[in-house]
Amino acid sequence: MKPFFIRTSLLAAFFLIAGALIYALVIPHLFTPSLIILLFFIFATANIVYAWLFSTLKKNNRTFPAAFMAVNFIKMFAYLIVVIGWAWIERENAKVILVNFLIMYFAFAVLEVVELVRLVKKKN
Repeated sequence: MKPFFIRTSLLAAFFLIAGALIYALVIPHLFTPSLIILLFFIFATANIVYAWLFSTLKKNNRTFPAAFMAVNFIKMFAYLIVVIGWAWIERENAKVILVNFLIMYFAFAVLEVVELVRLVKKKN
């Protein structure tokens, strides 16, 4: 559990530093503070979901695949609602919010799946 939190923290720090550099030096007119909030929302969600899946895997191997599918289905719809709502509220920054969300979502999703596969292989 702890290694995943460290890796997600490093990934979030990377996005903060890279975002600060890109938005300060290359495209400052596209920066919106809500991108930082969005990053922390994805970071928190990834860690909460991983903690729940980690505890599910420790309890029962047989229920893990169903739990994994169910929690990711719920997480995707929650993300969809939040991002569409956010983009609707900040219409002038909607494209920037959506592009940044997709980049961060895929990065955190890949990290989560890699860690869970590693965990399942270790358990079996």
